[in-house]
Amino acid sequence: MRVMTKKWINHKLPAIIAATTVLSVLLSTGAGAEPAGSDDADISAAAVKEPGALTTPPPPEHFITSFASFTYLNNCYASASLVNSTTVALKASTFAKQSVDKIGVDLTLQRWTGSAWVDMETRRFLDTGNSTISGEYNGTVITGYYYRAKAYHTVYQGSAFEQTTTYSPQVLAK
Repeated sequence: MRVMTKKWINHKLPAIIAATTVLSVLLSTGAGAEPAGSDDADISAAAVKEPGALTTPPPPEHFITSFASFTYLNNCYASASLVNSTTVALKASTFAKQSVDKIGVDLTLQRWTGSAWVDMETRRFLDTGNSTISGEYNGTVITGYYYRAKAYHTVYQGSAFEQTTTYSPQVLAK
C-alpha cells in the first residue's frame, strides 16, 4: 500500500479534483450520450403547435426600451387582445415628458407566418400640442394564426425628433 505523503497530496490531489470536476460537468451536460436519431420526436417548446394553431409559435423575444436617453419621450406601450376568433383589439400609447409640437403612434397589426412577422394593416394617430396620444382599433384576423401589435412612437419638438418601436405579446386567434 502506498503512503500518501505531503508531496503526493500537493501534486496529485489538485489533478484528481480537476479531473473529477470535468467529468461531472461532461456527464451533467449529456456529453457521451447517444445523439437523438431522426426518428426521435422534437419536443422543444418552440416546435410544438398549440391546439388550433396553423403554425408553431414565434420564438420568444424580449424588447426593453430605456427612456433615459430621450429628451421628450417618457413612456410607450402596445397591446393586443383577442376579442373573438376573428377580431384582435390593438391599443398603443405614447407619452412625452411635456407637451410637444407633435406626438404620434403608428399602430400595426402583425401576423406570424411560421417564420416571420408580416405587417397586415397600419393606422396612424397624431396630435399636436399634447403630451399623450393613444390609438386603438379592431383588426380582422384569420383563426389559427398568431398576431401582435407593433407600435411606432414619435415625438416632434422644434427641430428635435425622437422615436422608438414597441411590440405587444402575441395572441393566437382561436
